[in-house]
Parts: sequence; C-alpha cells; structure tokens
Amino acid sequence: MLRGVSLVKTFGSRSSASLFSVTSRDHRLEVATFHLHPRNEAAEPATCNEFATTAAKGAYSGWPKGPKSRSSAAPMRRPTTTPVQQRLRTLPNEVPGHPNKCARYRGGGSMPNFRLAVTAATCLTLPLALAACSLVPSGAHADLAPTLTFQDEPGGPVAFQSGQPVPTFDRQPRLRQELGGVWRFQPQGLDTNLSLTNRSSAQKALTAELSDRAGVLYDTSGWQAIQVPGSFNPPPDRNTTGGFYRTDFLLPDEWGNTYSLLKFGAVRYIADVWLNGHYLGYHEGGDTPFALDATGALVPGAYNNLVVRVDNPVWGTRDDIVPWGLADWWNYGGIVGDVWLEAIPETSAVRADVTPHLDGADVSVVVQHRGKDTVNAGLEVRLWPAQITATNRLSPDASNLIPTDAQPLLDHHVSLGEITGDSVFRVAAPFAIRSADLWSPSLPALYVLQVTVIANNEPVDDLYTSFGLRQVRVDSTAPRVLLNGEPIVFNGVALHEERQMPVREGAPGGGPLTSVDEIESVLARAQGVHADLIRVDHHPPNQMLPVLADRLGLALWEEIPLYHFTPQTFSIATDRGIPQQMLAEMDL
Repeated sequence: MLRGVSLVKTFGSRSSASLFSVTSRDHRLEVATFHLHPRNEAAEPATCNEFATTAAKGAYSGWPKGPKSRSSAAPMRRPTTTPVQQRLRTLPNEVPGHPNKCARYRGGGSMPNFRLAVTAATCLTLPLALAACSLVPSGAHADLAPTLTFQDEPGGPVAFQSGQPVPTFDRQPRLRQELGGVWRFQPQGLDTNLSLTNRSSAQKALTAELSDRAGVLYDTSGWQAIQVPGSFNPPPDRNTTGGFYRTDFLLPDEWGNTYSLLKFGAVRYIADVWLNGHYLGYHEGGDTPFALDATGALVPGAYNNLVVRVDNPVWGTRDDIVPWGLADWWNYGGIVGDVWLEAIPETSAVRADVTPHLDGADVSVVVQHRGKDTVNAGLEVRLWPAQITATNRLSPDASNLIPTDAQPLLDHHVSLGEITGDSVFRVAAPFAIRSADLWSPSLPALYVLQVTVIANNEPVDDLYTSFGLRQVRVDSTAPRVLLNGEPIVFNGVALHEERQMPVREGAPGGGPLTSVDEIESVLARAQGVHADLIRVDHHPPNQMLPVLADRLGLALWEEIPLYHFTPQTFSIATDRGIPQQMLAEMDL
C-alpha cells in the first residue's frame, strides 16, 4: 500500500531544512517544528538526505550506488538477482565518527550561537555517552543472511522473500483464517549465536532444540497462556528474552484445493517457523511483515499445529543486530503483529504498487501463476472513489471503503495471453484522471484500486488497495515544503507505539499497540492537539497505522532504528544487509 506523506530525518537538504524536537518527560509525545534557513550558495554536491535516498534505492533495487541520477539515454541493466546487502558509501559532508549525519552551518535564520550550541550538544550527548560506556557488545558476528532479494522478472524487478514474491499485507477478500488469540508459550534461554547463524549450518542444531515441540500430540498444558499479538516481556520483565510459541487450530476442508501463505505482521526479533513439524523458514527484523509458503505443510479437515521459535537479543550485548542498543523505548519481544493464513488461487495478483501523480498514477501489478496448467489470463483494473465513514474507518479491507452505489471511475482490461508453468511477472496499468481529488490533511481524499485476475474467462482473484493522489517536494526557489504544489506547514508530534491504557499505579499499561482501536485512540490524541504530521516511533509501525493515518488526514514520518552506531558497528550492521532489508520491507 502507499503511505500517507512520509518524511525522512534530514540533516541538510537543498532548502537547508532543520528539524528540532522537544521531548516530553514521558517520551510519548514530541513536538516537531521545521526551521527553514535560506541558502545562497552555488550548487554543491548532493546532500545527506539526497544521497541516502539514492543509495538506499541502489541497496535494494539493483541500481548503481551513489548520488548520480539515472539517465534516460543510457538505461541501467539490473542483475538477475540483487542481494539487499549492498554497501552504502560515505556521505558528502559527513560528520567525522557519525555515519550518515551531515553538518554544515549556512548562516542566517535562527541558528543558535556557537557557545549555546556547544552547551546544548554537551547536555544532550553526555547521558548517551555515559550509557554507552556501560554497554559492551560481544565480538560475535552473525552470518545469517537477509531473506529479501530483488529478481529481474518480465516487466521489471520483483521483491522475493523466502522463495516467494513479497505479497501485499493488506487484508483481501480471500479465504482467510485468523490465528490470533490465546497461544501457549514456553520461555527459554536461547543461544543467540545459533539464532544468527546461517541456516544451512544451523538447521540440525535448531531441529534438535525443537525436539518434539511440533509433535501432533505434544502436551503444552504446562506452558503459559499468552496473547498473540502481544509480548512475552511486558514491563518490568527484563528476564525473558526468547522461547517457543505454539498454537493448534482446525483447518476446514475448503482449504484442500488452494495454495496458502502464512503471514506475520511482525515478530521481534528473530523468528523460526514450523508448521506441522515442517520447517517453513526464518525472518530477522522485529517490526516488518513477512510471509512463508504453507502450501505443502497444511492438512485441511484436521487439526494443525504452528510452532514459532522467537529470540529477542538483549540490547547492548551485540553489535550486529538492529538496533544494537541505546534505544529509548521498551524492547518488546515476541509475536507482536497479527498472524493469519491466506488462500491463494493458481493464478493470483500478488501485489499492486501505486506511484501517485497529481493527475493519475503509475500502477504496477505483480502476477503469479503456479502449477502445470496452461491458462488464458487477463486483468480487469478498476478505480473506485473511497468514502470514509464511522462504520468502515477501522476496516482493514479496502474494498469496504467503496460506496454501495458507486460507479468505477476507470475500467480497463489488460490481456496477459497464455501462461504456462510457474511464473512471476509485472504488468503496468497506469491511469490518468481529470480533476482528481488530491489528498491533504484538510481533505484526505482516497481512491480504491481493484485488480481482478481472469483465467479462462472466469474471475479467480481480487486484490484491493487504497491510496491518495499527492505530491510532496521542497520548493526550488524558496525555503518551504510544497504539498500538491502549494506551500504547507505541518504541525507535528512524535509518538511511541506503546499501549498506555489501562494505567496501573500511575504507570502506563505497557505493551505494543496490537489492535486497530488502540491505534485509532493514539492518533486521535495527536489530532486532539491539532497535529497533522506523525513521527511514528523509531521503527516501522503496525501495518494498520499508515492505513488509518491515510484515512484521518495525517502525514507520516517513518524510519528504521539505524542510529547510535560507531563507524565500526555501522559497517557491521550494513554489511550484513539487515538495515537495507528493513528499509525495503517498510517501503513495500
């Protein structure tokens, strides 16, 4: 899905924008203000945020790294498979000893004097320096590979993870079984070195550690009951750092003739997954969704069991995880996002990526065909108006936003011809629209894209996603931000994605936000102080938060927890490729 308005933390830009934040005592709301300083210098090398954007694209799209733009006269050739862990080079104007932090005083504006700046910097950095002295990360270096790659397929590059094209994580009107609720959990002191070892060499040890926990008749009555999604170490528990989850569920017979995906909203921090004793795969990174192919492991018409090994390393003990330490939020471990099974037909729409313009959008649909049968296929692409009401505002299914009496604004057929065998490809379906309703905080107009897959003249799959038409850029002639071509000043707050209710003995309830009602409540508090820009914690949020922000008229600033690194630890993290994977997963 398409985010609202996403802003990236910036330490220098073509408009010399600086961002200052004032943190409240409980660290749950931060007031953000943009101070824009005029720039009179001649053209200079690409600045920190420009280079980081380009380098990040190069890191996970197969593009050359560096600040140079792609030339239409000389198109780049992408490799067949692009690992996500390409290195980022040193940034222009980089502050010595602080990778990715750029500094330059340009004069004018409201820049504080030197003495005041030094005093403020000392007060801010001294507590961090003292905290850092108490953390001694281990010298162990993980060799667990990222699971995300980009492959060159017909029509363009496609993101793959654990052998499958990365799907949409928006809820779809498909056969689905939600697996949230009460699971069983067995706390266990896990070997993090094993957790971060390449699975080709660690698989035997992991299987031995699993023992008979994935057995059909395994007794979990001695395990503690735990809510999923949720956390196994709510405050003040600092002792539980990992363990085994298990749930048993009855799968109806109707799942017998389908392909199936097992989807996780987030598991913090490393997850290994077994379904009926079959190892499905692993994922590292605690805040982004992932999917595993469950087709061959499910047993329709019977009870199935799902076991998840979760290891959440203690921050400050290693320098090869993200984040490694010095974070100002609670390190919630466990299955912190939704879990569900989704049935997929033989020919399906995997995802629909939308790039908005002010008069339309570029749409790219990823299609997958599985099996030996040959089908004559096509796509029906429809554009619908969206209407947000009190009854559908919290719905995770974008199709519920379409008014019952609405007519499609666009109805377009794309012929795919005959498809044979296993295949994945991209299909372009751009559209233009006259007098479009543009998204803004004051008028958060949205549209719904519907993609219907046709196989042998029969509809076999539907995919829906909502989005807004908008453009955010920095004015090249003046120090200001433009939304849809018009100057705008955002009133921003920052929040920690953490449960505050119920209050117990004056302390917040604690735990990650796991329900759409909780997320709406936090966003409503932000709107209550007239905010229209949200900085979402220091890590990617729950998938429903950007969806609700889009509907409520809130711009978003999202980020990954890659900070407080020394040059050495920064290189260790980026060489592994996990930050690049997190960034790509957040963008997907």
